[in-house]
Amino acid sequence: MGFFKSVVVTTAPRAAILVRLLVGAMFLSEGIQKFFSQTLGVGHFAKIGILCPEITAPFVGGIEIVGGILTVSGMQC
Repeated sequence: MGFFKSVVVTTAPRAAILVRLLVGAMFLSEGIQKFFSQTLGVGHFAKIGILCPEITAPFVGGIEIVGGILTVSGMQC
């Protein structure tokens, strides 16, 4: 209940909540795709020449998933 409450109960304007939810959902979906899609994950990283794509693609995907969750929940640094 705490996570849901932190998303819904806020003093931010409605537009800010909408942007937060959309950006967080985008980061979350892109991060998940890095793990499950060869064309968007390791294969893409190898194609564009990033070193050690087997390591960097899951790392970037994990960061995007965590960042998306934190953005949706309204957490700030």
